[in-house]
Amino acid sequence: MNPFSWLSAFNKTLDTPSEIMTKFLDDFGGGIIGILTRSAITTSGGILAMFVWSNLGEKIKSRTDEPAFVKKAFTILGSLLLILAILISIRGF
Repeated sequence: MNPFSWLSAFNKTLDTPSEIMTKFLDDFGGGIIGILTRSAITTSGGILAMFVWSNLGEKIKSRTDEPAFVKKAFTILGSLLLILAILISIRGF
């Protein structure tokens, strides 16, 4: 069973995949304009991510050989995830 079938089984207001996509694209203007807007956002984000990784990726990869950097990075990222989880729990996301 595909995800759309499961979603429609639990949510009777959305019956078809096209209705689900329409709901998600309404915030972007709906229809062709929504699709083009969403495609532009996704494409520009991908290009930006490739540019950043091309310029910073090797520096980050070379630093992961240092145990002190790995320990500091995991501590910082873990703390940020904990803060995010707390904020989402308080907000009721």
